[in-house]
Amino acid sequence: MKKKIAGCLILVVFLLFLLITYSFPTSLIKNDDFFMIVSIHYQGSDVTDQVDLEDLIQILEKYQKKRTLKQIPNTQPEIEINLVNEQQPLHIIIGKEALCYKDSGGKVWGILEGEQFKKELLLLL
Repeated sequence: MKKKIAGCLILVVFLLFLLITYSFPTSLIKNDDFFMIVSIHYQGSDVTDQVDLEDLIQILEKYQKKRTLKQIPNTQPEIEINLVNEQQPLHIIIGKEALCYKDSGGKVWGILEGEQFKKELLLLL
């Protein structure tokens, strides 16, 4: 009986952890001393030199991300932004959905208000 109670307690704690992890949005970027935009691609072409990076940073700072169970698509994204944020690489991909991830095998976040985010980026490009 005690083992069942302990097992249920562990399950409840685990489920609470998942709920907290996947429920609360966080800022898309943290513009600190280690922040750097590496490259910007639009429809597969490098457009980094054509984009006003200060305007791009202002757009990125407005949006939030939230953990998702979605996978990174294997298709070419319409827009791809590669940057260094909090001393780690961060990849933002926008196609049918707006997602970001730190590495190919890691956590994936959905960008909240992804359609509006995409519209603002397209105006900048």
